Amino acid sequence: MLITDPQHVGPKDYRMLLSVDDDCEIMSDHVSGHHLQGMVLIEAARQAFLAVTERFLLPDTGKYYFAINKFDVTYLKFVFPLPTEIHFELLEADDSRSERLSASAKIAFYQAGERVCEVDVSYMAIVETILSAKEKKLAQGILSQIRSNAMRQSAEGALVA
Repeated sequence: MLITDPQHVGPKDYRMLLSVDDDCEIMSDHVSGHHLQGMVLIEAARQAFLAVTERFLLPDTGKYYFAINKFDVTYLKFVFPLPTEIHFELLEADDSRSERLSASAKIAFYQAGERVCEVDVSYMAIVETILSAKEKKLAQGILSQIRSNAMRQSAEGALVA
C-alpha cells in the first residue's frame, strides 16, 4: 500500500498520506535518486479512490470490482520522498442503481503546502457477479469479432494471390 487509511474530514473530503516503502516493486523502476517517479503517484491515486470508496461509499454487503472510465494526471512539480498529503474530493456519486456506484473525484498531492500533482478520475464500482457476467459476454464478443476479421482477411488474401 502506498497510502495511509483515509480520514473523512468534510462532507465530500477525505485525507490520507503517501506512504512509500523503498522496497516495493514500483520504486525499482526509473529511480533518479531524488524525485519519486510519476507511476508512484498514479498508483497512490488509484489506491486512494479504492480505499475511500470501499470504506465510506459502498455498503458492507457484497464484493465490488472497479472500472476506471477516466484517469487524467497533471504533474505540477517534482515530488520527493518527503511527507506528502493526499486530498480526495468527491465531485459526484451516483448510487441510484443498486448494483453499482458511479463516481468522480479530484485527488491532489501536496508537499510543504504546495500542490504538486492532481488527478481527475471517474470510475464505477460494480457488484462482482454482475461485472463478471458482463465482462465474459464482452470478451466472447471481441473474440468472435477478431476471428471473423481474421477469416475475412484470409479470404481476401486468397483472392489476391
